[in-house]
Amino acid sequence: MSMPNCTGKAFLSRVVLASGEIINANKDENPDLWLALKGGGSNLGIVTRFDMEAFPDKELAYGVRFMSANYSSELIDTLVHFTDHYQEFDGDALVGYLMHNTSLIAADVVAAAIHVNTEGIHNSTGFAKLNRIPPLFQDETHSVSLAEAAEESQLAPGTLNFGATVSFKNDRRILAHAVQLYNQFVQGLIVELGADHFESIVFLQPLPSFFSNISNRKGGNMLGLDSQDHNAIVWTGAVAVKTDQRALALAQTRMMAMAAELRSYSASLSGSNRLIYMNYADSSQDPLGSYGKESVDHIRRMAAKYDPTGAFQKRVPGGFKISRVDL
Repeated sequence: MSMPNCTGKAFLSRVVLASGEIINANKDENPDLWLALKGGGSNLGIVTRFDMEAFPDKELAYGVRFMSANYSSELIDTLVHFTDHYQEFDGDALVGYLMHNTSLIAADVVAAAIHVNTEGIHNSTGFAKLNRIPPLFQDETHSVSLAEAAEESQLAPGTLNFGATVSFKNDRRILAHAVQLYNQFVQGLIVELGADHFESIVFLQPLPSFFSNISNRKGGNMLGLDSQDHNAIVWTGAVAVKTDQRALALAQTRMMAMAAELRSYSASLSGSNRLIYMNYADSSQDPLGSYGKESVDHIRRMAAKYDPTGAFQKRVPGGFKISRVDL
């Protein structure tokens, strides 16, 4: 899992507008549109070309550490510490998760963490706390290309799927509540559907405040991270059912209830974080509105400027529409 919009790696785009006109959008040509495209979704035009910054093709040191759910507390401590010290662990990335998948591991819930070093270092000190947690089986860090690592993140075929996301401050209490809620979610679906008839996962992805500095150096984006003065966690839940639409509707209702409770609990501890990351969001959520008024107003101005007839609002059904944001 990655969050490319946070760093703004694209430095030139070619865009087809609703009028049919083809223009460039970059820091020198139409920079207002270029900024809005980085997080603006399907509101402005169709991007037909990206020019991207290249980086050296290095093999990653990649591994996944599975552990008993009994060690969820230790995983939380590891994740909180890593997120708060992320800037010190240059080249490291860590994503925690909780999973129910009886076809892989015969347990109601297991905990795990994906750990990556982009310099190919297999014994990075950034993962020292993680490596002290007893694994369910040997955690073998191996060298892989970025493409090979991406292939390991695929949905099971032949399933009905749903996902949603929220974010909150990097607070141990909120993460502990997230673990408790997920255990309840899984137990409820086991009773309703049967343990072997669904798979689910909750990712816990660090979002440190310094990411906004990286973005600003590269021209900025619409996500509104400038106003985030704290380290945060992006929670992303997903469920795949193997039976029918009724089962999917049940799983969807329970997952949205879990996300709503997590937002409410975060707010009760002054731990709210407004970002709803678009790439992980459900259609019922409002990622554009989560960017804040300044970003919403900019996207609205750009939509009016580059699509004055509102074609992308009225005639293109997909995606999140700025005209539907109530802010």
